Amino acid sequence: MRTPEYRRRNSLTIKEKTSRRVRPHLDRTLELCIVTRGVLIAGIETESWPMKLHDLVMIFPNQINYFDIDPEEECRAIHLHIPQSLFGPFSDILNRCQPEEPVIPASSVPREVGTILKALLHRSEAGALVEAPVEAPAGAMSVTPAGLPGSSSEASAAGAELLQTCRYVYTHSLVQLLLSILLPMVKLRERRADSDYDLVYQCARYVAEHYREAFTMQDMARALGRSPYQISRVYSGTFGENFNQYLNDVRLDEAGERLLTTNDSITDIYLDAGFQSQATFNRVFLERYHMTPREYRRESAKSD
Repeated sequence: MRTPEYRRRNSLTIKEKTSRRVRPHLDRTLELCIVTRGVLIAGIETESWPMKLHDLVMIFPNQINYFDIDPEEECRAIHLHIPQSLFGPFSDILNRCQPEEPVIPASSVPREVGTILKALLHRSEAGALVEAPVEAPAGAMSVTPAGLPGSSSEASAAGAELLQTCRYVYTHSLVQLLLSILLPMVKLRERRADSDYDLVYQCARYVAEHYREAFTMQDMARALGRSPYQISRVYSGTFGENFNQYLNDVRLDEAGERLLTTNDSITDIYLDAGFQSQATFNRVFLERYHMTPREYRRESAKSD
């Protein structure tokens, strides 16, 4: 089983997809979301914002966030997750601060933002996004007096390394340009540090880091130095559901995302998501989606 660590987003991902309800969770990435159809509700910490067509929201790293929808209306949105490795000179600001008003209305979103998102989306669909350049090993390219690689195999390897490096530089440049346009448009403040919110954050973070493991609310309470009663109040009061429901929902979010975005086997998916048995996974999956995981993967592929 993989090392538990938030959601597995270590590289840039971008996709336009049908919006679904996403439970409160944490990410280490910077998420940008722009609505392309319908109305989407973005929740960050204790506040929520209804988003209309072409509105854009910026969710900074390590902010508790969620999405909600009107089940009677179809909604689609572009979701861009930018990993820490691409923050560049904006890293300190993104990890130390947060926007006071994270939603930029459609009328204020610069045209260049749409152009950059379309370029990233196109490159993602073409498989041309990479997280970081691969360093060429010493002596990988021997150059002849004519300035050409010494052999066809060396030329092929050098060409592949150069292509990957160019892809990274291009992606990195687009991300830096995007951040340089958007960050000055939002008023920033230091992250909040009140004690009540700190416990909410600790609870969300603990689940985000450990949901693939088997643990109880009592285990988490001991780890956080709190009583089970305090933990229970966080889930009922802030998240609107009990601890077990929240934990299963986080695991279902992970499993559902992988069903849509990978070809991994259903067994690998439910085990990696923290479910201890296929029977439990199938039961809670059916309760939420009203179909089996296999049917969900097939139907989602048709709709998207």
